[in-house]
Order: sequence, then C-alpha cells, then structure tokens
Amino acid sequence: MFVLWKDHTATKEADEINKLAKTWGGTDYTKYEGGIYSSEWFWAKILHVLRADQKVLNAAFSWVEHCDWIPAILTGQINPLTMKRSRCAAGHKAMWHPDFNGLPSEEFLVKLDPLLKGLRDRLFKETYTCEVKVGNLTDEWAKRLGLIHQLQLELVPSTLIWRSGGEIKPHYLSKVMALYLRHVNRPMKEMEGKLVKGICGQVDGLLFPECWV
Repeated sequence: MFVLWKDHTATKEADEINKLAKTWGGTDYTKYEGGIYSSEWFWAKILHVLRADQKVLNAAFSWVEHCDWIPAILTGQINPLTMKRSRCAAGHKAMWHPDFNGLPSEEFLVKLDPLLKGLRDRLFKETYTCEVKVGNLTDEWAKRLGLIHQLQLELVPSTLIWRSGGEIKPHYLSKVMALYLRHVNRPMKEMEGKLVKGICGQVDGLLFPECWV
C-alpha cells in the first residue's frame, strides 16, 4: 500500500504535529522544517492511515518512503530494519536530524497519539546521502530490465536529477518548477546556528554531503 505524496487527507494530523511541537515543553521538531510540518509528509500520513484503517493498524510493521523502497527492492534488501534510508526524504519528511539523535522522540510521538507507540524502533536510526551505494541489481531485476547484474545502485532522491542536470554547486541557487521548489546550497559550516523560516529539511547532506539545502 502506497500513499501519494501530494495527498492532503492528513491535514488534521499535520495541524496536531505543528501545535504539539510548539507547546509540549520539549524539542520543537519542526524547527528544521522551516517551522511548519506538512500534511504531505511521513508522520502525518502514517498517523492518518492508522486512525482511518483498522486493518492497516493491526497489520503494519513499519513504513517506508517510496524513494527508499525502489533501490531496496531492486537490490533485494527489503528488510525495513536494515534497508538504507535516504537523508533527503528523512530530513524533510520524517523530521530526522542528528540534533534529535534521529527521529522525533518516543515521548513526543506517543503524546501525539498512543497509536504511534513502539513504531520509532521499527523504523530507522541512520540515514544516508545520495553517493552511498545501496547494493547491486539482483539477477531477477537485471533480467527483467535487460541490465547487467553488476550495476550498482545508490540512494537517488529526485534532487539528484537536479544536481546532475542543473550543475548545482555550493553557493548556487537552483529553482526547479515541478511539484515543488528546491533552494540550494550552502556548506554546513556557514549555516551553523542559523534556521530559515519556510525552508524544510535543513540537515547536513540533504543533497550533498556537508551541505545544507
């Protein structure tokens, strides 16, 4: 089961995340999201589905971003506890950040809704930038796609296409008019202690290692 990225049925859940993050007395997990969390993203969608579908609530073990699922299935590494997760997706959709020791805390998630209890441990702790090798194409997929088995796959968020096609470099600003806009790119050492309102995914290596997007 996949939920479309542009689906907005989790608006209520996003509103709850935003309100709780600013009032619960602990870390504001939206601070690296430009201060506001979207109904299009990871936790809002998960919570909405768990509330809306009892069968999914009872059966689901973990949750995976589509951009992580594709390289995982092509390399035969579909265990959700060990598959490599893209920092691009985790940094702006799942509120992952090194300052938080990864994902939002169990305390915050359970306070948001007890339905989320225990899920954090069934997700991921580490994330990987787009130059990291996931693995080689499996024999099955090599045959189905007419490609060589030795083909190496990396974590490829949609932004990697922009990196190669737009010749994005540090201190370049790139705007790609598609489903959303992306502003790129400052070295992390220049952005230490600075947050920009409205810019989501302010995390090291979101597009490039040691750079902030």
